[in-house]
Amino acid sequence: MNNQTLQERKEALIKQQKALIKKRDNINQELKEVKKKIEDSEKDYLIDKLKQSNVSVEEAIELLGLNNRGDNYDE
Repeated sequence: MNNQTLQERKEALIKQQKALIKKRDNINQELKEVKKKIEDSEKDYLIDKLKQSNVSVEEAIELLGLNNRGDNYDE
């Protein structure tokens, strides 16, 4: 009977582990979605600010130092 109890306990722990893994996966998926929403909001905010300013896209890229990003991969 002791072996049966251990087997039942093992099965319960495996079931609990699977539930926790599923919960973790769901949380990770939600986190990815939140990160994407934040990135989209930041982009929208920057686009709005650029539209409100008298700075061209090229000038904004230069001011932000984004024009050198692609150059690092060529070296």
